Amino acid sequence: MATIPRPVPDGFEALTDTISIYRPVASNDMRSASLIVICSWMAALPKHITKYTDQYKKLFPSSTILLIQSYWQDVAASDEKMISRLALAVNTIIAHTPLENNLLPQTSGKDKVMLHIFSNGGATIANHLSIQLQQHRLQLEKQQPPRQLFSRVILECTPSRPNVSKSVKAISYALPKNFILRTLGVLFLRCYIFLGLLQCRVRGVENMVDRIRRRLNATSKAFTSTQSQKDGQLWNPTVPRLYLYSKGDEVVGWQDVRDHAEEARREATFECIREEVFETAPHVSLPREDFERYWGIVERWMSGEENTRT
Repeated sequence: MATIPRPVPDGFEALTDTISIYRPVASNDMRSASLIVICSWMAALPKHITKYTDQYKKLFPSSTILLIQSYWQDVAASDEKMISRLALAVNTIIAHTPLENNLLPQTSGKDKVMLHIFSNGGATIANHLSIQLQQHRLQLEKQQPPRQLFSRVILECTPSRPNVSKSVKAISYALPKNFILRTLGVLFLRCYIFLGLLQCRVRGVENMVDRIRRRLNATSKAFTSTQSQKDGQLWNPTVPRLYLYSKGDEVVGWQDVRDHAEEARREATFECIREEVFETAPHVSLPREDFERYWGIVERWMSGEENTRT
């Protein structure tokens, strides 16, 4: 059965039903990364994604932008299923990365590959990307430890902790606007998520949200569980990481993000963790509170001007 084409932001070329790419015109801007990878929040509309991609085009005119959109079927899919769905994205990232084994991730210049993750939907995709990229590096480098291909990472409004009400609110953005259909959808989601979490607890298995949190901090220093040992090192603790979140977020609790940043410092031993907290902005809408502050933070971070160990 053929996949249904989904709309993409202006200027992007659709590669699959969830992956699209923007290729810039020639430019000599040396601050621009070779590639900016954006993992959008679940069921994000192109008109909302465009607010971010348009600004990235202005700030980094030489950068190629790879957009990976997430939907429920991606968030719930197995690692094996996501291999084929993300194959083109993985190949694109590899094509923008130097292959010399002794090179570390670049923090400046045209070899940079940046990653911007939005919400739990984007975090799920990012974890799958990292799994597949590390498998590629292991095959390429044989016994040598694989290096992280991303130069800098932004985690925005993620990760959360398991919470039925917040999970329903996050997914309900994709429901129909019709009152009856939406009400039925919310009721179904509430029952489905509650029973899913209950089943995981009874069976003693890891739920989807806890897996997102654990995998985002899966470094060689953080192998404290069987699941982590099975996944291996997904993230290099030498790669700078920026957390952006808001106390006004009703979908992902700001304390959940703050605690994950602290776990990244303490347990996963990331060398550079920075946090920027907004006060009133809604979920994945931080620029609405302070546009200049938000994009100033992102521009300085992505261009390598800030590397504070906080």
